Amino acid sequence: MHDLIHGHQPYHGGGSALAAPHLRALLELLEGEGHDVAAMREELAHLLRALMRARHGGFRVNGGKAQR
Repeated sequence: MHDLIHGHQPYHGGGSALAAPHLRALLELLEGEGHDVAAMREELAHLLRALMRARHGGFRVNGGKAQR
């Protein structure tokens, strides 16, 4: 999980998939309020992987519908 949050990820020209400052700040805030941030990170990672598979598979998400 550390590599996903802080590591180099090949999406949108590189950079870290979940290390955007606003996402880090949001996760820190939620963690401070007692939320299960590890579970949230896992779910975000799962969603990002699904979006990237759909994107690279020739699908486009438009209005909640996958289109080819």
